[in-house]
Amino acid sequence: MMLIDIDAAKRGLDFAEAIVETVREPLVILNQNLQVIQANRTFYEAFQAVREETEGRLIYDLGNGQ
Repeated sequence: MMLIDIDAAKRGLDFAEAIVETVREPLVILNQNLQVIQANRTFYEAFQAVREETEGRLIYDLGNGQ
């Protein structure tokens, strides 16, 4: 049986998300299938994109394939 410290995992995730948001360059996090998991505010501003139309999509489908 494996026990996981949920509080520690949540703190780690919160820390990682805070890092993503503080990066001043457009940043996109992809999964192994090249789907967008998360992007930072700078990405959304630079590419005039919105989260609802970005997360979960393939990177190639963003920006009309550019």
